[in-house]
Amino acid sequence: MSDNDESTGGNGYAGGWNPSRPDMSKVDMNEVERKLVGLVIPENVADEMIEPDAQQALLGLAQSGDRTQRIRAVIALAGVKSGGVLGILGDDSQVARDGALQLPPGLDAALVSSETVGAPPALIFRSSLRGKPAALEDLLSRLVGDSSGRWAEDALARRDVAMPAGDPALSWTCAWICGLCAAAVLDPFPGDEIPVCVACFECIAVTGGAG
Repeated sequence: MSDNDESTGGNGYAGGWNPSRPDMSKVDMNEVERKLVGLVIPENVADEMIEPDAQQALLGLAQSGDRTQRIRAVIALAGVKSGGVLGILGDDSQVARDGALQLPPGLDAALVSSETVGAPPALIFRSSLRGKPAALEDLLSRLVGDSSGRWAEDALARRDVAMPAGDPALSWTCAWICGLCAAAVLDPFPGDEIPVCVACFECIAVTGGAG
């Protein structure tokens, strides 16, 4: 998806996802991306489950000149706001300790599964990264990239969970899926974008690209 790509066609998918096959030929994907990245603003990142240093890292990524980093900021934020990711937390935080969320040896950041049944995983970073915004931005960006495959499955599963109309988690789940779609299009691996992009198109048809 280059910066000059103004629209995308193709709305069929032969897999398990069965959308209503909306006509996407007139969707301006650049505008969709602008709306997605526009979600990464101070009032949205000011979440108790996103530590202040991580909030600054997300804002920094969203303002980056690198398109992939901007999209990864959306994915990380939307993952937390949708409830698919517990939070972005230091390894010494109370939440991390309560959930026994421990970083694997030798890693400065990781997507860590909770031992609590039914609890989502969390993005955990080493406390020594506090006060080092550039390093934290780089680690979060790479971690989101490495976790995108797993998150795509989680996001699609959340999309199938019944949520009442108007539930903010539903809009954030769509934003999460659309961010993952954009990331999959940008990466060099063919075919991985199909499930999330079809789901993204369905979200756009429902929300008009507003998230």
